Amino acid sequence: MPDALAVMANSDAEYERLGLSRTSIAPWEDGARTDDSAGSYEWWYFDAHLADGAKLVVTFMNKDIAEPQKPLSPLLRLDLDLPDGRHFEKIVHYPPGEWSSASDHADVRLGENRFTGDLHTYQILARAEEISVDVTLTGGVPPWRPSTGYMLFGADRAKEFAWLPSVPQGAVTVAYSVDGEQHETPGIGYHDHNWGNVGLMKVVHDWYWARGQAGPYSVIASYVTAAKAYGFEAIPIFMLTHDNVLVGDQANRRQADALRRRLPAIRGRSQGRPVPRRWTGGVLHRRCVLGTHVLRPRPRPVAEGGAVAAGPGAAANRREQSLQARTASKLIAWRLTWGS
Repeated sequence: MPDALAVMANSDAEYERLGLSRTSIAPWEDGARTDDSAGSYEWWYFDAHLADGAKLVVTFMNKDIAEPQKPLSPLLRLDLDLPDGRHFEKIVHYPPGEWSSASDHADVRLGENRFTGDLHTYQILARAEEISVDVTLTGGVPPWRPSTGYMLFGADRAKEFAWLPSVPQGAVTVAYSVDGEQHETPGIGYHDHNWGNVGLMKVVHDWYWARGQAGPYSVIASYVTAAKAYGFEAIPIFMLTHDNVLVGDQANRRQADALRRRLPAIRGRSQGRPVPRRWTGGVLHRRCVLGTHVLRPRPRPVAEGGAVAAGPGAAANRREQSLQARTASKLIAWRLTWGS
């Protein structure tokens, strides 16, 4: 729509201008995409559901996204929900000299904290007061982006907000410590990368986002509604994979519609709290608006008679089934709105 005031950049000219490929994603795309100057912002985000019932979010930010006009003002956000109900939200600010971000791949350093990876394997080290985490994330679903990943706003399309799901879904091993109490557990994780040159409050009215897995299927879905000044234009986004292979997204809806007829019956029930995303300056409706759901696909036997086949790998198979039952079949969802 040439006259739309909010669009997902998808033309050949836009791919060429941004130096992007339609068929592949390069490691530099997860490197620094801004120069940290006033008027821009950037963050690297990670979340995980862990097998012991904990939920973890770690975000490295070059500034608070509510104040993109500021110069470099880096901060670490760390959120941890424990199985016993305790919840920790940490925000630690750092001087500009303690921030660095490589441009050829993801390698962000914030004091002694580090977020580094190559689109497949990531290491995340973070400490905030009495909480410390050591994360290894290994991608299962390959990196993906919706078209170019750039949402453009305005008649001249000069205002940009970009999104790269570098690891749409992967396996994690997390060692975390709370006041010296040590834990180590596997889980299911996710990493994305965002940046822009205009405050979200200026261009976005509301933003729904969800990701989840049920059996061999993984999905990311998002629905962005532009602010009034941009005609409340809608930008829908989705990605669907089967056995870690992309089978459809908003650029290939016909293929996804064909797959939909083969999806197993899924029923859901609310359970627990979603992984939180809290942003200063906006209202994040969590827990009560969308909630977290456990998706339960129709059960399928793993061997004749419904038993795990005997042999050297049987115990490992049972452990893997248990992990998947606790962590894999989940939907994380939130809504961000400024209500104007």
